[in-house]
Amino acid sequence: MKGLITGLVFLLLAPAAAAEPYTREVELKGDQTLRVALEAGNIEVITHDGGRLRIEARARGVGASGVRFLLSEDANGALVLGTVREPWLAWLHAGPRIHVRTWVPRWLRLDLRTAGRIVTRDEGVERAFPAGSELDSILAAR
Repeated sequence: MKGLITGLVFLLLAPAAAAEPYTREVELKGDQTLRVALEAGNIEVITHDGGRLRIEARARGVGASGVRFLLSEDANGALVLGTVREPWLAWLHAGPRIHVRTWVPRWLRLDLRTAGRIVTRDEGVERAFPAGSELDSILAAR
């Protein structure tokens, strides 16, 4: 009975769970690409005329406390944002809700893939791409 009560308390409190917000700013070196690949979640892209990349990412809901974000650079100089999930989350197919917001220079190449939505904002024009979209460049959104 005690295990059942503990399980019910966990299920009631789990939707309020959230991972630590992830924020990074990077001065770009020039000819680079930003790659974001999410199993699930939404990606928001806001363009600007500067030379810095800013990323804010968060996870909320069941299993969110086990999600970690990591920005790394690959051999081709691309910046790659990925998520790392704790092993105990493997059984959790619904998983947490993930939202990634990026402020990118207008000239930066993008490679965005998610099962969620992609929204771009460029010079006051907003475009939304449905769940499962892949966006290979901000220029494709214009």
